[in-house]
Amino acid sequence: MLVQREFARRLVGAPGHGEHNHLATNVRLVAVTVPLAVATPPRLEVLIVADVRKADFVPMPVVDSSLVEIRMKEVRPPGISLDEWFEFTHVCFGKHQLQQRKKKKKRRA
Repeated sequence: MLVQREFARRLVGAPGHGEHNHLATNVRLVAVTVPLAVATPPRLEVLIVADVRKADFVPMPVVDSSLVEIRMKEVRPPGISLDEWFEFTHVCFGKHQLQQRKKKKKRRA
């Protein structure tokens, strides 16, 4: 799928990284994991396949893009209601985003 480059970076962002968000968490629930090598932990099959410059489009957009590949798991995780999971992550990250906005507001004052 072709998306804005910043969005692609957030989509593949690792937990604990500043760009990680609730969408990346939700993708981790349904995307395939494959080992990179014997000594490394498994990683998601959510890959940025290529970056596409804005100059490659006519008319030229304001932002650059990235081509992202997501390989889905064949079987959903057992015992997890996706609706409840999505609501849970939305609440968790919503509170995090609210805290970040409050911190920025205090810095400006």
